[in-house]
Amino acid sequence: MFGVKNININMEMTLKDNSFINASVLEKTLDETYKELKENGAKVNISSKDNKVLVDINFDLKKMDNDKLKEIDLYDVDESYEDAKKSFKKLGYTCK
Repeated sequence: MFGVKNININMEMTLKDNSFINASVLEKTLDETYKELKENGAKVNISSKDNKVLVDINFDLKKMDNDKLKEIDLYDVDESYEDAKKSFKKLGYTCK
């Protein structure tokens, strides 16, 4: 059984006014980037407004294929909760 049952990643990107890309273009690019995650059971919500892009990704690990999780290199299904938390913190995420 998993030490971790659910992973939720929230990102907020703020683009500078003089950015070479606008928020709606970045939203479409990210939607394509995360297509594989959606195809493998993750819920991905991407939205943009003004110069901000919000990304919310939810992984219900009980519903996702273990081999796919390892393939996308997000999570080692054999890790304990504490080990997973340490791994995510090393990647720069904050964990709650």
